[in-house]
Amino acid sequence: NANDGFCSNVDSIVISMRSLPVVVMEDSVVVCNGAFLTVEPISDGIIEWQPAQGIVDHVTPIQTLSVSTDQVLYLSATNSWGCTRNDSIQLHVVFPPSFSVSAASISSCAPLDVFESIDSCDMSDASFRWIIPGYDTLFGNIMNTTVRRSGVFDLVVEAYSIDGCMSDTVL
Repeated sequence: NANDGFCSNVDSIVISMRSLPVVVMEDSVVVCNGAFLTVEPISDGIIEWQPAQGIVDHVTPIQTLSVSTDQVLYLSATNSWGCTRNDSIQLHVVFPPSFSVSAASISSCAPLDVFESIDSCDMSDASFRWIIPGYDTLFGNIMNTTVRRSGVFDLVVEAYSIDGCMSDTVL
């Protein structure tokens, strides 16, 4: 009331709260050295990746890359209101087992008992698969089988790390 020596005025403002964009991405991923990895975040915003090893187009949402060292990928998602949310994913690179087998060629009449073993391996927790293509598959650190038919057979040995990374050799 102006008679009291005070003037008052009422005004209002509108405050619009805009939501941040949604970004859903794994925290970390284990990838085998040299393998291709597809990183596909779920987002309702426009994605922009920070420069990193393997990122060619920093605005393409889905990235397929091959990594050889541990790294963190960073991204920003911006929605239509200009609100931005950041996220990251840790890439942990693991290596396949390195192993040796010193099997020699065998020439014999069937049936033949064949016994081979791993000479050395740099991972104590590696698992092995022995494959005689079209004939037999065995699992373990040794191969002990009887070849009952004549023919020429390759022997494939695959070694797997606990993370599933594989190396192989054909004997």
